Amino acid sequence: SSSSSVTTTDARVAATRAEKPVAMKLNKRPDKEPVSAEELDDFCRARLSQNTPAGLRDAATAVTDFYGVRRCSEHIALLRSHVAFPPGAVGERHVNIFISKQKNDPFGKGLTCVVPEMPQKGALCPYQLLRKWAECPGQNFGAGNAARPFFCVTGKAEPKHVSYDSWRKTVAAHFQSSDKSTHSFRKGGAHWYKQVAAVPDSSSIARTVRPAHSARNAQPK
Repeated sequence: SSSSSVTTTDARVAATRAEKPVAMKLNKRPDKEPVSAEELDDFCRARLSQNTPAGLRDAATAVTDFYGVRRCSEHIALLRSHVAFPPGAVGERHVNIFISKQKNDPFGKGLTCVVPEMPQKGALCPYQLLRKWAECPGQNFGAGNAARPFFCVTGKAEPKHVSYDSWRKTVAAHFQSSDKSTHSFRKGGAHWYKQVAAVPDSSSIARTVRPAHSARNAQPK
């Protein structure tokens, strides 16, 4: 009868709908593992050992994503005017990084995150890496350069942003593991802040990571 066929059809539709979430979960790509503080240091050492502006840039990029808890798309969009080095006592300084647009900022207000100074890390100090990149030849913060990319392709007469694909390949070449990705730096930074009890200020609109004393004094893990 028509009523029984309708009932059968409805049952099939209901069953299909019930199976979809299960199928989506089965087909979902596995979550990437966070980069640990030790793995971050190893990555930075490897890039710095190249002794090239690009190697310094990549190390500075990694500490920005890790200690600033930033997404890849956010560091790619940074301009030179977005990065500032406020004066302060050695060991208590930090880098101010303005994120003009991010995924969880629906009203486009932007936010300022900070990358702390950690003198105990020596050449791998995140503050010093960013400072060295900013002072690298061609990276001067003159008034005429404010709108230029901060993390730019090196060796170009006209600076342009480093692409996501280029950064992804750099990360993949170092880790050579499907468990790590560009997102792993941000995820690793969030884990690290929890471990050293430097809890970031947060709200539904903005997230600001402050250089709490526990972050500055934390020994490399």
